[in-house]
Amino acid sequence: MYLQNSSYTILLDGFIEQEDLDSKRDIFIFPRSLFVKKEELDDVVQRLRKQDLGGRWLPEIPEYHYMFAGEVPWCETFHYNGKTVLSFIVGTEKTRVPFEETEFLKGGRALTVDELKELLEVIHDYRNKKLSEEDVNNFIAKNVIQIRKARRFKTETVRKTKECEVVIPISTLNMAYHESTINPGIHASVLSKELCETLGLTSRSQTFDLYDTSNRRASITLRWGDAWHTFHKLTYMRKDLLDRFLQDREIELLWGIWGERRYKSKDNEGLHEFAKKYPSYKVYQDVITYRDLQQ
Repeated sequence: MYLQNSSYTILLDGFIEQEDLDSKRDIFIFPRSLFVKKEELDDVVQRLRKQDLGGRWLPEIPEYHYMFAGEVPWCETFHYNGKTVLSFIVGTEKTRVPFEETEFLKGGRALTVDELKELLEVIHDYRNKKLSEEDVNNFIAKNVIQIRKARRFKTETVRKTKECEVVIPISTLNMAYHESTINPGIHASVLSKELCETLGLTSRSQTFDLYDTSNRRASITLRWGDAWHTFHKLTYMRKDLLDRFLQDREIELLWGIWGERRYKSKDNEGLHEFAKKYPSYKVYQDVITYRDLQQ
């Protein structure tokens, strides 16, 4: 995609869904971009490539509610995205964990099965208001039952994790589901407050796109199609501005991409026959860096 003066734009985030009932297929893709410190890029990429990104493992975009496009980025309710922590499992270890256990004793020994059963029946009747608290205490005193808390230990397997900090460059504005003249949709994506403030970006009327100090369009927010069928939701940023931001902050950009390809027909008709010849379902993912694309 091009903007005026042939400036490239870079996809920062989106959701793409395409349906082809003639081919009995549909596909969806989540491209999610993240800012990472330069010195941590290789380590984060290596760990992401080993990580299952399915089930929306990638961090969700920060959401801000009941804001209009014209309130970006100056409104106080439009906050900085800040840092997001990615937690990678790097191993496991065995550890002893303390816990408390209630003991029922009689003469220093544990109650027999029959004795414990009788005690539990008394407690059950008390909870069902068939016996009073005094009745329970009398039963315990008569049978010389001691109740105490005992400290025990058990062995658990604990995951060892490596945490890495990233920054999400996109924010989502959410409105109520009901559409109106001033609210044509339930949500839209815009550049983060960090990007807007650093680059001096401002809003314009009747659009979620943002503009730089020269009144040139800095970002593009697209929303097209029929949700649940063929639908695109994409947010782009002008390349020269992105490059300036990355250089000033000494950070890098990467994308974690995850999606699925599935069999699709009305009411899943013909799935069994199709699956005899072709895989009916496939999950795929990739991790791409902005640096690699420019080499």
